[in-house]
Amino acid sequence: VEAIRAAGLLDRCRVCSQSYEGLMRVRQLEPRLPLGFIVAQSVGDLTKLECDFLMLHAGRITRAVVDRARLRGMTVHAWTVNDP
Repeated sequence: VEAIRAAGLLDRCRVCSQSYEGLMRVRQLEPRLPLGFIVAQSVGDLTKLECDFLMLHAGRITRAVVDRARLRGMTVHAWTVNDP
């Protein structure tokens, strides 16, 4: 967060991590930074997390997840897309 501020890039950066605890620490330090949670496996409704976007393995994305995320103002990004 310090490096992002020092570079004057708050409006151009997003922070994503597999550590939800780490993301919540970033939120405390700089609430203006968009946060994304990287998910490989999960239990429960990911859209209830306090983040701005979810990064899910392409095989875990469903219409229901995308719809719930949209209702909460979140976007969903796929990773490991091997088939166009």
